[in-house]
Amino acid sequence: MIFACLVLHAMQEVEIRADAWKSRLSGSMQFDEKPAVGDRIDLEAGSEWMPALVVSVDSGSNRFSISGARLLWESEEVQDRDRRWNESLFAAGESVESRIDLFEGELAWRHRPGGAFEISPGASLRYLRLETVLTSESQGRDDDHTIALAPAGGVDLRWHPDPRLGVEAEVEVTWLDIGDLEVQGWEAGL
Repeated sequence: MIFACLVLHAMQEVEIRADAWKSRLSGSMQFDEKPAVGDRIDLEAGSEWMPALVVSVDSGSNRFSISGARLLWESEEVQDRDRRWNESLFAAGESVESRIDLFEGELAWRHRPGGAFEISPGASLRYLRLETVLTSESQGRDDDHTIALAPAGGVDLRWHPDPRLGVEAEVEVTWLDIGDLEVQGWEAGL
């Protein structure tokens, strides 16, 4: 308890924020269960709302934050050909339900120099967990998941001509390529 009081006394500002943004999924995934070789499955999902919770702590000109966000897509399609996914073989003409569950956790640091106009560099480490579940009458439920740690870097631009008025923009880029797993993306906000 004494330690918590010392930490809170040293902090200048604690911010808890709930965010939501539109996200779209595009890409492909393949899971192989040796000796069987799986088919590459396209992952295309329309825009969905992604809720996020961010807790930030300012200490001098530095901002440290931890955040978590989750996105869930569900769809159903009739297979146009036989496809192997993980341990299951889905036959042509079979109706298959799919669920894609993405969780993103992030530890981040931003340098905030202060002033009416700021250019703030930053870095973060993201934990990504992607779970894909396919379900059909003949095969039942078949799931698999991928986990990655991906570094990211970015810059924030802030202009506050008045304490009650401000414009902020943020650009962040992430990329990781390890073997068959590649994570890349970008975010921008205004």
